[in-house]
Amino acid sequence: MSDQLFIPQLYLILDLERSGDPLAEIEAVLQVMPIASLFIKDTPQTVVSQNLVTSLQAHNIAVLVEDSEKLRTLKADGVHLNTDELWAFEQTKQALDEKDIIGVCAQSSRHGAMTIAEQGASYIAINMAGAKTDEENEQQIMDENQSAPTIDWWIALFETPCVAWNIDTIQAALSAQRKGADFLALAPCLWQQGKNTFNVIQQLQTALNENITECNN
Repeated sequence: MSDQLFIPQLYLILDLERSGDPLAEIEAVLQVMPIASLFIKDTPQTVVSQNLVTSLQAHNIAVLVEDSEKLRTLKADGVHLNTDELWAFEQTKQALDEKDIIGVCAQSSRHGAMTIAEQGASYIAINMAGAKTDEENEQQIMDENQSAPTIDWWIALFETPCVAWNIDTIQAALSAQRKGADFLALAPCLWQQGKNTFNVIQQLQTALNENITECNN
């Protein structure tokens, strides 16, 4: 991890079932902070429109979906896999172009995350929601390569970008920032707040800046 803290890039997880006007919420976020990437959750009750994807891309936001078929249909920028099974990654990679983003949520083991990164993953996402505390991780006795990856472990050893995934509180965002995450992937429950979205992101930005001041002095 770098000696100096920075504000990680913003990555939004969008749940279309949660909001009647997701573009208004996204525009509220953009009034405070730039958005680097956005992942559209796949739900059976909603259909992702080409207009939504195009509108997001017009804001220089990289749009990711759950599979290569949706990527081609919607002309999205990449695929985010919620599994770190090597076969799933290899199958998806074969269906994509070299320019397409392919991110992977590392859930099972450090060895698995390393293998997928070596095979060319654009980023490794590490789930923050419900994650163990540092103290609990220290008490867990198991082979390091079989334990779940952590942000600080990843950042210390690898150049493949690390996404702190599914951040559901501002405190979780601050923890990921201190550990050196390259991106903060905000869960829908945190940022999709309708008319309150602007205030939430403003609070987040203020907290991240205060974290920098506190830790860098």
